[in-house]
Amino acid sequence: MPRPILTVFLFSTLFLSLGVSCTSPAPTVRSAKIFSSAVALTLYDHATDAAFEACFARLREIDLKMNMWDDSSELGRLNARAGSGPIPASTSLTVWLTNAVVRA
Repeated sequence: MPRPILTVFLFSTLFLSLGVSCTSPAPTVRSAKIFSSAVALTLYDHATDAAFEACFARLREIDLKMNMWDDSSELGRLNARAGSGPIPASTSLTVWLTNAVVRA
């Protein structure tokens, strides 16, 4: 076999064997009750307790501000005062509502 063809054959065999032996870890799923509903997160890489907790913490933070079924959330308080004139709102709620109106 000529040398260039042998080299290509050896490298191809090596890369194919490495590809078969290197598999991704199975996805990991965790659930929590957020947004008055069940939320399931699936992480495909770096699925540590800290990674899941960071994701759930961010979702809980959003839930505290924007849960329309919770009268104590910022959105719930805004809904309760609807029609009574301008109401101060946080930047995140303003951005979220603006995006909702634009996409509606």
